[in-house]
Amino acid sequence: MQILTNHLKAVLLAAGKKDIRYYLNGVHVNKHHLVGTDGHRMHIVCHGGDWPHGPVTIPRDACELAVKGKTPTLEVTPTAIGPISYKPVDGLYPDYTRVMAGRMALSTGIEQGDMLTCLSWEFLKDADAAIKLVIGSKGYTSLTYIKGSWVWSNPTLQVVVMPFRVQAGPKHPAAYSLEPLAC
Repeated sequence: MQILTNHLKAVLLAAGKKDIRYYLNGVHVNKHHLVGTDGHRMHIVCHGGDWPHGPVTIPRDACELAVKGKTPTLEVTPTAIGPISYKPVDGLYPDYTRVMAGRMALSTGIEQGDMLTCLSWEFLKDADAAIKLVIGSKGYTSLTYIKGSWVWSNPTLQVVVMPFRVQAGPKHPAAYSLEPLAC
């Protein structure tokens, strides 16, 4: 199956890096999607190809090598991506469809209390980069807050940035107190 290199780059931005949950350390390919997640963010691309095989997770290092080439498309099989051979990641990939935008209902707010909900600016930056890689947009990208996650979606790509929780206190002072600008 042929996939766009930019689609692979987009989901690779969210794929796990040396995660103890080894099954997240790669890009998941199935009948309809390319998926990358590290448990806090998720990028999903509709690859539009014909994937007659069962689901497979391509190791992150193989994906990184494959996208270094200058080709706009890559041939993906259950054992190779472009010229790079790989052994699929063992283990069961999470049911990512549970957090896809079409399955979420609107939420009214963020939980407050001792445990605070936080987002990573780095994850949001990567989400923006993934969207621009897939749709070629050079303008403003906005995410929508839906049932506790920030989501962007079109018929080709879904990006989900999930919050994490921190304990308010000295280790995370920015989580509960904002400093005024110095200028």
